[in-house]
Amino acid sequence: MVTIRAFLGAMAARDWLQSRADARLLHVFDSLINLMSRDGSVLSVVSSLEDLGPFAILTAADGVRSFRDVVSGEATVRTGKGELSIGSLVVDWRGMDGWEASPLWEVLRERKNQIRPILPLLREEADRCRQARRESSFPADISRECLALNQKKDFEIGVVQLIREGAGKRRTILQQFLGCGQGLTPSGDDYLLGALLAGWIFMPETDRRSLSMMILAELPGRTTQLSAAWLRAAARGECGYLWHQLFDTVLAGKEADIRQAARAIAEKGYSSGTEALSGFCAAAALPGRPRSVKNQPK
Repeated sequence: MVTIRAFLGAMAARDWLQSRADARLLHVFDSLINLMSRDGSVLSVVSSLEDLGPFAILTAADGVRSFRDVVSGEATVRTGKGELSIGSLVVDWRGMDGWEASPLWEVLRERKNQIRPILPLLREEADRCRQARRESSFPADISRECLALNQKKDFEIGVVQLIREGAGKRRTILQQFLGCGQGLTPSGDDYLLGALLAGWIFMPETDRRSLSMMILAELPGRTTQLSAAWLRAAARGECGYLWHQLFDTVLAGKEADIRQAARAIAEKGYSSGTEALSGFCAAAALPGRPRSVKNQPK
């Protein structure tokens, strides 16, 4: 058995550890493990701060080069008081500090007119990363045909329509977005995640709540469990550490730091970070949603 210590965890992760007794292994990577409980809730065990997310615990995995070395794909998951067992790996989370996964939305909303001018910088970093990936070799599990299909789909236009349209058309657009693409978090979902985060800054609260509730209602059965967990977190106003880092640099206003933070998001995963950043920019660039004709003064 190998024991490591968890020293930081999101509130949702602590709740998961305290209330989920029946769970199974979803994925194991070098620096990240995903678990899922019977009710579909996800917990991530990570060894890198960059992987810290709204349902994750951060571990000091001293002596463990890769989680793959100690956790097999058939590992059994057990939870106990202060400990989490994943095959031969034991995670001691007693004394774990809490991490607030919600950024300072109120401050960001107050500064939204100062944030919009830096959107071109974020787009540049997303586009640069996207172009670099097009020129590199493709992962074995992603076909060129699929990538070409995703490029043809104008997700950014879809984001604009999603925010501007009424409830009926929104549902149709959502059904086209959710689960569209390959991977653990499909492309359409990644754009939606970015748009949801932008909504916390730029959308009126009633519109943001309406969009979030509609996404949550359409989620079941339309996408992967992991992607659904990220979208649920975004609907709660929670996001990963890299997004916190970006928002902090945006508030500080130094271009070099903003670019570096945006690049860190864009480089996350094969295309997930790039697409989430693009979804954020598409939604953030929109002016306030116009009133419908029936609500305009005569």
